[in-house]
Parts: sequence; C-alpha cells; structure tokens
Amino acid sequence: MKRNSVVILLGLLVIFGFNPLSALASSDEANVITTEDGKKVGIGKPKIKSVKSNLRAGNSKKNDLEYQEVINGNDLKHIITVDPSSTNVTVEIPFEFENEEYVVLTQDEEGKNNGSGNIYNKNNESIGVVSTQIIEDQENLNLDATIKNDNVLELDIETDNLQPIEIELFASATYYSTYFSSGSWITRSSDYPISLSLKHKPYLTGASNAVAADARMNDAWAKNPWNLEPGRPNLSYSKTVTAGCNPK
Repeated sequence: MKRNSVVILLGLLVIFGFNPLSALASSDEANVITTEDGKKVGIGKPKIKSVKSNLRAGNSKKNDLEYQEVINGNDLKHIITVDPSSTNVTVEIPFEFENEEYVVLTQDEEGKNNGSGNIYNKNNESIGVVSTQIIEDQENLNLDATIKNDNVLELDIETDNLQPIEIELFASATYYSTYFSSGSWITRSSDYPISLSLKHKPYLTGASNAVAADARMNDAWAKNPWNLEPGRPNLSYSKTVTAGCNPK
C-alpha cells in the first residue's frame, strides 16, 4: 500500500471516530484503563531488562518471565513469575500515556520504593494508583523500584536462592466511587454546622502494605470536591489541629 493511501486511510479512521489508542486493549503490547477525566492509560507487557547478569558458577539457564493479566473494568492486575538465573534481575513494565500523565512512586520510612505510587495527570492531580507486592516472601530477597522517563516502572530484584519469584502488580484508574459508597448532608448537633457525611469503602484502608496505603490516601484526597463542612473558617493547620479538626 502506498504511503498516500495509508495517510488517507488513517484520516478516514479518525473522521469516523476510531481512536488508535483504544486498540491497545486488544493488542499484544498493552491493555488500557480509562481515567475519570476520560484519558486512557496503557500498561504494557512486563519483560526482563537486558542487562549483564551475575550468573552463578555452573548456571547456564536464562532469566525467564511469565505473567497472567486480569482486567476488571478500570483495574488491571499482572501476576508476574520470574525464574531468575542471576542474583540481580530487573523487570520493566511500560506505561503508555496520551496527555502528559506520569507515575510517581511513594517512599517507605527507609526511603525505598517497593513499586507503589500514583498516576498523575498533567495538572499534577492523582488519577490512579499503582501497587506492587511479592506474593510469597522469601528470605534474602529484596525488591526496589524506580521510574524511568516518567513511564517505565523498573522492579529491581535481588535474591540469593534463585527460586521462582511471584509478583503482583495492580494498576487502577480511580474514581470517586472507588473510595466512597454514599454521601449525604447531615446536622450532627446545634453546635456544628451542616456536614457532608461520606461513607468510605474498604478499598480506602485495605492496602496490603503501608506504602500502597499512602498512595491510596494521596489519591483519595485528590478527588474533588471536599466541601465537607463549608461553614468552617479557613484557619492554619496548627489551629485546626488544636481545635480537634473542628474549628469555629
């Protein structure tokens, strides 16, 4: 097919409403979740980074990776099994963004990243979460994570026993309904102004580890609006804490 014909064909596809990114869900490269503002985020296949390995003496096998994926609406889960041939192996998981989105990982108390964090839009608002965990902990196994070029999650695995390692990656485009089941205006007593009472879902506090929990909390607070008690005065943080979060 000549180049001009290809250009014409692509133009007709756009005119009739075909979005090339939407095809990611059925491609071999990535699956797509849709954010609350209608943007699509693609999560590609995990693969082992091609690096020089630290092979043990007499070990001729190659690093091997298998994975299963489960898609449920705007949630995506990768169950990754790594059969390492070396004491250090790096797994890469690419993200595909269409409008300047990016991923930031959350640090634990030691300043390390275990692969949990937030997906942000170009306005620096959290629109989703990512979490990673080792399904079955093993001795002498460490997992650290980094983000390369804002869109590639690298999981650095260090192990001694070279046994298969199973990792679960969870990525979700979150909505208001992800965190809250209902909301209603109430008056607790004559001493308090009208309040918006929100009932949260177990998802908000049900993360598997503290780093993943922080990512969900950051994401939940990014959902608008948060006019819980609009009659409250706008005071400083210290005064709000002193008043038990109920300033008058």
